[in-house]
Amino acid sequence: MTKFSGIRREITKARITAWDEKAKKDFPKLCKKAEKLLTNPSIHPKAVGIIVELVFLLSEKHPTELELVVSALNLDPPQYHTAGVLMKSSSWVKIMPTRAADIATRLQSVAKIRQS
Repeated sequence: MTKFSGIRREITKARITAWDEKAKKDFPKLCKKAEKLLTNPSIHPKAVGIIVELVFLLSEKHPTELELVVSALNLDPPQYHTAGVLMKSSSWVKIMPTRAADIATRLQSVAKIRQS
């Protein structure tokens, strides 16, 4: 079982329907980019799905923000809450505040899943 097992279900939960057609078409490439970034095999599938979404949204214009969030997830254990805080404090939040806040909340919700 790879860290991308069940990822399509998680991406659907992450509202892939709201993504444009380019994201849907490039989905395999986005997964490969996310897989290269994520080095921690214990990352929750929901967080992996969020990183795939962030690769689409941030990798070209805001790579530093993406790297900061990923670095928190690559810690052992993954720091989901910290990743969400980093997302909320990124410069990208000024451009798309609602989407960034939603992603931050979803990342932080993984910490709650892991605690239960």
